[in-house]
Amino acid sequence: MIDVPLVRVALGPVFVQVALVVIDIELISMAIRTIVRQIFPVVSNVFLKVLLLRCRILALGIGTRLTSLCPKRKSLSCKPCS
Repeated sequence: MIDVPLVRVALGPVFVQVALVVIDIELISMAIRTIVRQIFPVVSNVFLKVLLLRCRILALGIGTRLTSLCPKRKSLSCKPCS
């Protein structure tokens, strides 16, 4: 998991927001896994893995949109946006 204070120092506020979104998605996916297993105890692990993968893809899509808000932040060597 991404350490948010370290990300803030290394990458700036745009990437901190990405890290927070990823953490939120991880918590949501854990809740989904728990609920699904309680309702359907026989649900296969493949179904859960596909569901969690879709959550992670959603997090990456949101992160891409956040980084595209700042055109100067295309790589780690760029200076932060003002």
